[in-house]
Amino acid sequence: MANESLNNNEKLPGILILFCISTVLGFLYNLASVLTMNNQFQWFYACYLIFPIIELFGIYKHSNKILLCGFYGTVLFRMIEYSYAGYAYGFDNLFSTFGTNIAGYLTSIAIWWSYFYFSKKSAVYFRVDRTTSLKGFFPRPVSSTPSSTLISKSAISTAPTDSKNLSDALTSSASLPASASVRPNHHFKIVIFILLLTSAVFIALNLYQYSLYQSSLSKIQSLSTENQSLSDENKKLQEDITALESENDSLQAAQSDLYVNSMQFYSLTNQIRFILDDGTKVYHTYDCPIYQNYSGSFWIHNPEYCEYLGYSSCSVCS
Repeated sequence: MANESLNNNEKLPGILILFCISTVLGFLYNLASVLTMNNQFQWFYACYLIFPIIELFGIYKHSNKILLCGFYGTVLFRMIEYSYAGYAYGFDNLFSTFGTNIAGYLTSIAIWWSYFYFSKKSAVYFRVDRTTSLKGFFPRPVSSTPSSTLISKSAISTAPTDSKNLSDALTSSASLPASASVRPNHHFKIVIFILLLTSAVFIALNLYQYSLYQSSLSKIQSLSTENQSLSDENKKLQEDITALESENDSLQAAQSDLYVNSMQFYSLTNQIRFILDDGTKVYHTYDCPIYQNYSGSFWIHNPEYCEYLGYSSCSVCS
């Protein structure tokens, strides 16, 4: 009966099953995010894949210490993420953009921590007084006293099933000498070593990727500066081109006016003759001094018609 009671107490509580499901879903979400991510923070977010595995392993091994390693590790990395984002982009922008997500995450952390702190079923499952207790987090070495004997789960399972013998066994276990200590959890040490080693590897990879990002960022800034310089130079050249086009338009207009004036002058000097109303039978050109000094009326014809009318060219201007 006692053996059956212990096995019933070690069953996974329903709320803890819900925690396992949410942990698995979070792991899958983070895995999909890391696989689709292509920036300098990829290795940092890959660290989030470690902690769900540690939490599930701690639940599987009935070790609250391993569970707390994964739980507090996730919280620590999340705080680092929020702190860096606030430092890089401004805390105002961080909370205005992701304030709801941050509040939801902190609320879920508070709920789960409260469950682990107050739940008796969870404490029974992990065989501790309180799941969040850090007592014995770093166990002392095992005493070499051969008389130190503890009743383990296997001893209880092999003990007589009658209540008298079980009571005697529990009484004898209570009278153990003070020098007896609990055997250290080797699984916990292995998990801690793997956690530290993996974290160190991921941090090193993240620093390496960050250095590549800084190098790329430096090149981008250099190219951006060069591009800005070329843009300014191109803008200046465009302004020069606009000024030259305006000057060219002015010169073309002046050339057009000059052409018209030259054609008019050519007509006046070569194709037009002036017959003065002075009684003479001669015709004059436009630049003839006699015509320039004449103030009376006159007729204008071409040279051929003037000669047809019987007029001859002026001896002064011809």
